[in-house]
Amino acid sequence: NQDINTFHPCDIKSEPHHYEIEHNPTGLTCAAETATIKACMDDMCTELSDQSVSLDLIGNSQIKASTTFTGSTTVNFNHTSAEVLTLGLANESNPATDVTQCTNGLNTSCQMTFNNAGFRFLSSTGDLTIDTQTAGQAINIKVQAVEDNNGVCEGLFNGNVNKNLIAT
Repeated sequence: NQDINTFHPCDIKSEPHHYEIEHNPTGLTCAAETATIKACMDDMCTELSDQSVSLDLIGNSQIKASTTFTGSTTVNFNHTSAEVLTLGLANESNPATDVTQCTNGLNTSCQMTFNNAGFRFLSSTGDLTIDTQTAGQAINIKVQAVEDNNGVCEGLFNGNVNKNLIAT
């Protein structure tokens, strides 16, 4: 008789099905960006790995960040050239059985466009993170027009400029 609680080593999935990179579609050359990396155990990424993994986040074949995590993690990285950066992973200590997937909030592209100038949307208190909002409700946010000045994001306007924005 075999104990029903006995597992065969082949029954235990240890390698991820795939890794997933969540990132913004655009970034600024003068500000750090974030990417979330997940070790997915299934095609839909409903289950995350419980195994520790070390890997490198790469952009255009250059290491942008190195990390060790279990399940998922968020990494910060900089890119100082105005260009399209193709994100990927390298040196995984626990390789996945399928290819890396990406999502950028718009589609499934692993590409991220970096610009020397742009807009930053801030909470009413100036934080880079804006809380979840409800459709049809008024919100108070700040929009900052910035440009890269030797690696520092500097405002394009002096003082406050009040504008009404209309979302469509």
